Amino acid sequence: PDIPPSVVPMQEVPLEGVEGPSRPTTNMSSSIGEGLEPASISELRKDQYRAFDIVRSYVTQWANGRDDISPLRMILYGEGGTGKSKVIQTITREFERRGLRYRLVKCAYTGVAASLIDGKTCNVVAAIPINHQVHMSDKVKAQQQQFWRYTWLLIDDEFSMLEKSFLYLMSNHMAIAKLGWSSETAVDFFGRISVILCGDLHQFPPVVANS
Repeated sequence: PDIPPSVVPMQEVPLEGVEGPSRPTTNMSSSIGEGLEPASISELRKDQYRAFDIVRSYVTQWANGRDDISPLRMILYGEGGTGKSKVIQTITREFERRGLRYRLVKCAYTGVAASLIDGKTCNVVAAIPINHQVHMSDKVKAQQQQFWRYTWLLIDDEFSMLEKSFLYLMSNHMAIAKLGWSSETAVDFFGRISVILCGDLHQFPPVVANS
C-alpha cells in the first residue's frame, strides 16, 4: 500500500568537551525527556504506528547483523500537536527495550527543542561552530569519530529550521567522522547513518547563518 503523507521515505564533530553516546544501559527511564508524555505502542494512531513500525523493522535487521541494507531516510511530517514527539519517544523506548539506546542520537536546532526530546543541538552533535565554520581540527574529528562510532539512527526534530547548507554541513561532518571522507554521493550522505527528519515546514522558517 502507498505510504500516507505523514510518513514519507526519502531517496537517497560533538564540540570539544562533549562526550559521545554511552554504551548500553539498563536504566530505561533516564533517557526519556521530561517534556514527553508516557507512550505506548497501543496508543499510537495509524500513521504514527506505521512510522514506528518502519523504524522497528530496521532496528530488528540491524540487531540481527544486517549491515548491508540501505540507510533509512524518512521525513515525519505533522503540524504542532499531531504527535510527532510521541513517535520519537516510542522509537526511543524501542531502542531502550533492546538495550540499544547508545545506537540512537536525537537532536534539534535549538536547545529548547532538543531538551524536549532529551537530545542535543544540531551544532553539538555535528561539531558545527555557531559561525558555521567548515574546517574541523584533528582533535574534533577524533571526537566526532567516537561520538558516531556506534550510531545507527539520527532523529532530527524541527528540521524546518535547518537551512539547506547547514543540513549539508551536518551530513558532511558525519560522513567525515563515520567514513573518513566527505559526503559526495547520495549513498554517503550522513555517513550512511539512518536519518529521520521530523517537523512542520509551515511552522518554523530556516535559520540563516550570519556571514
